[in-house]
Amino acid sequence: MLTITACTTTETGACPSCDEEASHVHSYYQRHPQDLPISGRRVQLILQVQRFRCKNLSCPRQTFAERLPELPLSVRQTRRLGAILTAMGQYSKVIESY
Repeated sequence: MLTITACTTTETGACPSCDEEASHVHSYYQRHPQDLPISGRRVQLILQVQRFRCKNLSCPRQTFAERLPELPLSVRQTRRLGAILTAMGQYSKVIESY
């Protein structure tokens, strides 16, 4: 198994509710998305992500997690793995229709 540990280096994040820029880091947490194998070896991703505190006092969201472009917040797999799984699903539907 290949373990890849990474942390983000952004200093600010935009609140998804009010779009206010925030620089105060509230906390950190880890995400463990699934990814495709590399050179035949299973990959374990460990990503340390920041939670920011929104500065806008009228915003209903007090804290928010920074966004990672290749990893939507609610998904547990990378986009490249998702694309392969979607393609495999479409391919299997084509085979089933014959």
